Amino acid sequence: MVRQKRRYLLVEILPSTSGSFRFTDTEIYHAILDQVARIHGDYGVGSIMTSFNVISVRSHVHKIRTKV
Repeated sequence: MVRQKRRYLLVEILPSTSGSFRFTDTEIYHAILDQVARIHGDYGVGSIMTSFNVISVRSHVHKIRTKV
């Protein structure tokens, strides 16, 4: 049996202006998928789709998870 590694990326979004804005998990998920598609095409999106996940930890901190 092959062991699958789980990789996590913790992202904190800090606004450059004094106003506060928030991103939903869905907005971050689609923004990352759009960039993966732009850089790596359909193969890249297909490679991460089965295990890609975005979870809000706090309003401005998100955890991004994927298996490698």
